Parts: sequence; C-alpha cells; structure tokens
Amino acid sequence: MTPITNNDITTDYNDHVRELQQYLRVIRRERDGETDVPIDGRFGPLTTAAVRLSQEEGGLPVNGIVDRATWETIFADAQQIIYLRALPTPVQGFGMGQPSLRVGSQNDSVRFLQVMLGALAVRFANLPREQALNGIYSVATADTVRLLQQQAGLATTGIVDKPTWDAITILYNQGI
Repeated sequence: MTPITNNDITTDYNDHVRELQQYLRVIRRERDGETDVPIDGRFGPLTTAAVRLSQEEGGLPVNGIVDRATWETIFADAQQIIYLRALPTPVQGFGMGQPSLRVGSQNDSVRFLQVMLGALAVRFANLPREQALNGIYSVATADTVRLLQQQAGLATTGIVDKPTWDAITILYNQGI
C-alpha cells in the first residue's frame, strides 16, 4: 500500500479510499439498484462520479472532492442504509432509571426508537415514516408516538415513558 501523500484522497492509493468506495457502493446499490464503483483503493473516475452524485443528493457543493462535509454525508448515508437493512433483534423493555424521551431529547435511545418506529411504519400504513435516524426526538417523532399511544390505550402525551416503550417494543418484537 502506498502511504498517504499530502493527505490527498484523490491521488492516494489507500485504505481510506477503499472505505469510501465501500460506502459509495452501499449507497448506489440502495438508490440505483446497481453500482460500478470499484473497491480498488484508487480515486478514479467512477469513484469521483459517485462522490459528485452523493454531493448533489446531499445538497453539497458538487466538486468531487471529499472534504469533511462530503465524508460525513457519505458515511451517514451508508450507515443509515446498513442500519436499516440489519436483521432486527428483540428489544428489551425500558431500562431501570431510564429517563423518558420527549421532544428535544437527543441520544442513542432516541435513535433506537426511530429505528423501531421506522420498522413499525413498514408494517402499519397509518404510521408516518421517520425521515431521519439522527437521535433527535422531533415533533414528528412525538406525533408518531401519540398514534401508537392512542392505539395502545395510553395517554397520548407523545412522551416515551415505560408503558409507552413497552407497548412499542411489544409491537416491534411481534414483527421480527
């Protein structure tokens, strides 16, 4: 492997380019159904074209250069696809001492809640699809939680407390 020279991802042959290419392949397969991005560690024309397309889709300057914003967008897009395609595992109940989740909460528990809500939205047509797996409890997340609370006969607060978490996990676990 040639060492990185001048930290120029466009000319270096290295594992960083391979990693980028793997993420680009995940994204292109998901969005286009196929891809021609190689995993060869070289930042060639096919890799550049895929970077430009990701920049365009992400609302970034389209220049084919992988700066921090481009890298973070590609990484996040690929991770979201990988995360959504992962096999679900049974979810445990609300943790002892776990704080309730509400609008403004921001943590991994919210991200996991968003994953479960997304899985439930695939099964139940009346549930809106979560737009982002960003770990931020939004008004849209609260609205979806209210629908589930209503169906479960719970107070429709939009706050995920132990009874709400248990109702959501029961529905989620039934679908796997």
